[in-house]
Amino acid sequence: LIEDFAETKNQKITVLPITFPEYKAKDVLIQAMSEGSWVLIENIHNSDKLMMSLGEILKSKKNPDKNFRLWLSVQAREDLPPPVLHYTVKTIVDTPLVKKTTLMEHDKLCAQI
Repeated sequence: LIEDFAETKNQKITVLPITFPEYKAKDVLIQAMSEGSWVLIENIHNSDKLMMSLGEILKSKKNPDKNFRLWLSVQAREDLPPPVLHYTVKTIVDTPLVKKTTLMEHDKLCAQI
């Protein structure tokens, strides 16, 4: 769904499975912040180490390109690290129709920021 959304926006997107090495994920994120591309990290809840380092990685680039977006697929849980909660716009998705509507609303919100 995120990949389809990126395509409609003519945005390059890199999808990282959670099995992707953390040090490589950091490089991909830094490059995406410079280029203004999108990154989707799937099932990040399965990697506490990567979740905990996201805030540091995002702060490492002082002026990311305005088109940069980081998408995280995460299963809701009580112990999500503060950096994940602090640096994100939370979206809850359910059915395909709800997902599409939610993404459209998120895009409008991001355009206002």
